[in-house]
Amino acid sequence: MKALLVLGFLLLSASVQAKTYERCEFARTLKRNGMSGYYGVSLADWVCLAQHESNYNTQARNYNPGDQSTDYGIFQINSRYWCNDGKTPRAKNACGIPCSAVVTEKSSKHQQRRDILSLGTASIHLSGSLWETLLRNVNPAVHTSLLQDDITQAIQCAKRVVRDPQGIRAWVAWQRHCKNRDLSGYIRNCGV
Repeated sequence: MKALLVLGFLLLSASVQAKTYERCEFARTLKRNGMSGYYGVSLADWVCLAQHESNYNTQARNYNPGDQSTDYGIFQINSRYWCNDGKTPRAKNACGIPCSAVVTEKSSKHQQRRDILSLGTASIHLSGSLWETLLRNVNPAVHTSLLQDDITQAIQCAKRVVRDPQGIRAWVAWQRHCKNRDLSGYIRNCGV
């Protein structure tokens, strides 16, 4: 009975939706995390990039069929080079973090998803997104991912990307929408 009560509480708390930042809230978060001027990239560049990559949505995902990679999170970090999603062929994982909470594990015969929650003798099957949310709510300190509402890991990985020789040019959206433009409107009235 206790297990069912705990499960009910966890499932209720797991119904949290993805966080979509407001523009100024995002700019202030980036500034607090040392992104203003990081490797010569202005705060306005980062805010512009995130608006055009994910519309400030921490749960954004976009699949790229050409190279079978996926872009994850508020900065749309690519699984080919920067994070591990367990399914992108020849992935590098230069940031050393999972792209999302539900990482597939390869077995010798097939891929398995870790999607069973055990409570004592009871096992419950959960959908992928519910499992991700549950993991974040149960122990956010253990769970690191680019799809979290706390974007600390995404910021650390974005810093790693910009230290690469390609720098901010690694993001196509930055090249198309932000490069060589007046970006002052992205941080206007934000107090940064």
